[in-house]
Amino acid sequence: YPQLVERRPETVAAALAIYWGILIDRGAAYLPGLLALLHEQRAAPIMATLSLTLLQRWKQCRLKLLVELLNVAFRYADEKDLRLMIETMLADQDGVNVKKTLLWMAAAFFISPAEHEQQLIDYCQASKEKILPLLDFSHRLLQPGPAYLFLWKIWA
Repeated sequence: YPQLVERRPETVAAALAIYWGILIDRGAAYLPGLLALLHEQRAAPIMATLSLTLLQRWKQCRLKLLVELLNVAFRYADEKDLRLMIETMLADQDGVNVKKTLLWMAAAFFISPAEHEQQLIDYCQASKEKILPLLDFSHRLLQPGPAYLFLWKIWA
């Protein structure tokens, strides 16, 4: 569907938001077609908004899928929009498991290290349960590619 992505990006984004949203709500482990779109340069504008739309369902996401969606958001989303979403999600942590909370704190740290460093340190302490997922997420996010370049722009 690359031609459809190029000709009707709004339609593709709306359809995928509905389809993938249902899959997320049903506990899907992956989103069919996501990998193909990530390698399609013409899909960048779709992925920018779609990643933020899907992240709003983060409480229903499986952990692995949440990591993927955050990675997509760091790769494509507008920095200000992503920062606002991260702050909103950090404020809504009631009843959330430790690893998901940790992902949002790590995302906040990557967006604004000086502002969120101490919060992340206090949350992790010396807990292997928290540090290992933090390292895994950080490793994925810091791999060479668009997300890495996004972070360099922020940190420069």
